[in-house]
Amino acid sequence: MNIELNIREAKPEDAAQIAEVHIKSWRQAYKGVVHQSYLDNGLDINERTKRWREGLSESRKGTFLAFNGAALAGFATVGQSRDDGYSEYGELYAIYLDPDYFGKGVGKALLHRSLEYAIAQGFKKMFVNVLTDNKMGRDFYERMGAVPIENSEEELIIDGKPYLEMKYEWKELEQ
Repeated sequence: MNIELNIREAKPEDAAQIAEVHIKSWRQAYKGVVHQSYLDNGLDINERTKRWREGLSESRKGTFLAFNGAALAGFATVGQSRDDGYSEYGELYAIYLDPDYFGKGVGKALLHRSLEYAIAQGFKKMFVNVLTDNKMGRDFYERMGAVPIENSEEELIIDGKPYLEMKYEWKELEQ
């Protein structure tokens, strides 16, 4: 597959495309990590589209889309930390790819754009929360220079079931 990426900021009218990639990515990336009944039945495209449309109307974060031609290959969202214990950090809220683009450099390009945004917002550090059982995600963040934050594990409830997540950080963002 020949890939020519174009990365741009998202707009509210992109919500449906983002929601579709978000769900496809979850169903592939979290297979064997999150319970299958949720992946099969708990991800509603209409609800997800509505949430994205509302979220994209907020200006306190950056959401970036990577297109290969007209196809949305993936997206990333970054902004101020939502965790009071990490208020001086930027936070990578999400980075998800259409499964057809896993391993093709799209995630790396989106992460670099997210880091640029965090730096432009004045952050010197950035973190991301990742499910501890998400080996693919953890491996990606480690390849991209993030390191685990010790003792950062917290319980996360997804569809009534508990999971553990942890934080990875980029300690020194280049100015």
